[in-house]
Amino acid sequence: MRGCTCHGPALCPWCTALAARAGVLAPVEAPALSEAAWQAAVVRMATAAGFMCYHTWDARRSPSGWP
Repeated sequence: MRGCTCHGPALCPWCTALAARAGVLAPVEAPALSEAAWQAAVVRMATAAGFMCYHTWDARRSPSGWP
């Protein structure tokens, strides 16, 4: 096709747009991840690496020992 630069199984931007307009290619969306799940994952990885974690909500919800 004119304007096509496809090589192998990957589609070029032109062919991707054409397929999306034709409805034969569903757009890829990132999976939904809540902020709480993301924060829990970051805290898990940081703790596993030996880092201390701190997240301020307000003084009543902060972990003990932190200012």
